Amino acid sequence: MNSQKPSNILLIDSGVGCLAVLEKLLQVSPESDYTCVMDTKFFPYGNKSELDLIHRAKYLLNEYSKDYDYTIIACHTLSLLISRFGLSLGNEFLITSLIPNFFEGEYVLCTPFSYKYFSHDKKIKTHLAGNIQFNVKNSVMFTIDKIVQSMPRGSSLVLGCTHYSLFHRYFTDIGNRHGV
Repeated sequence: MNSQKPSNILLIDSGVGCLAVLEKLLQVSPESDYTCVMDTKFFPYGNKSELDLIHRAKYLLNEYSKDYDYTIIACHTLSLLISRFGLSLGNEFLITSLIPNFFEGEYVLCTPFSYKYFSHDKKIKTHLAGNIQFNVKNSVMFTIDKIVQSMPRGSSLVLGCTHYSLFHRYFTDIGNRHGV
């Protein structure tokens, strides 16, 4: 019998992308208590200035994370800023600070903001997060089809935004049809 008390975990994202992360966390640790902060007031992050996003990241961390055992930054844009500018309060896990270093040779699907931070030669800039957030399904599927069809057979695609993972089944289906 586990005598530890369940963890109190906060997830922060610019919108509904954290739901994909929450789904996986519930499979691993269903006994933990989760709270999601979906920052729809400031969404989309991709068209904001770096300075505005730094202020927003500081605000979100200071306002919300102090009452939680762990904070998961489920937003690639905020993860980049927090790691790049040392905004950490100490209890955060950054969801995507690995992408620039560990996926050389892979295609990386980026938000407009994160696109400028990658020196990666196979990056693809897209505005999919907004269409996913507002459930513009036909536009999302058309864009995914277009991206995947443009990639060489046998390529891999890294989803550089948690919003994109909400369509992971569609990415997989279209990728399988095109050998990606």
